[in-house]
Amino acid sequence: MTSWGTMISMRAINSGRRHRFMEASDFNGAAHELFTVLKHMVVRRVQIRPMFVAFFMDPLTPGRIITAETVSYDDTEIQRVVSAMDGEALGIEAAFKHLLLSEVRPASLAVLVRPVQASVPGQPVQPMVTLDLRSVDGSAATAYPMRGAADSPSLVRRPLEFRRLARRLVAD
Repeated sequence: MTSWGTMISMRAINSGRRHRFMEASDFNGAAHELFTVLKHMVVRRVQIRPMFVAFFMDPLTPGRIITAETVSYDDTEIQRVVSAMDGEALGIEAAFKHLLLSEVRPASLAVLVRPVQASVPGQPVQPMVTLDLRSVDGSAATAYPMRGAADSPSLVRRPLEFRRLARRLVAD
């Protein structure tokens, strides 16, 4: 007897998709794992550099991560893809496509992690870490503000904001 998960996965494979549709629990699971790592980095005062993280999710269990790989923004392949485009925004889009549509090993989810300095009128500049999570079907984003004194920094968790991509990377 075939399970529903297997039938859905086989339907995704037969339709040309490399992964099942990513659900909110997949995005939230990846964000939770990244928040835990980033929180420890902030507490230990490790400098957070821009990077991509490729998540490989369980094909049958939503929210379950099989493995993740960090791809430094300085990685030669990502740097080549980013620099080949006109402007950083287009280059970042190309890097997401490179990770999600790779012929060798496409990621289920790709995440761009970047430290930024946020400015709100009337308030001091606040350091934050932004996450931009993408699958071939949708995306989510959040920003984690850094708080606390210099001797005891911390990271504040924020919920994800989900949005559909204007144009899917692959057809159903």
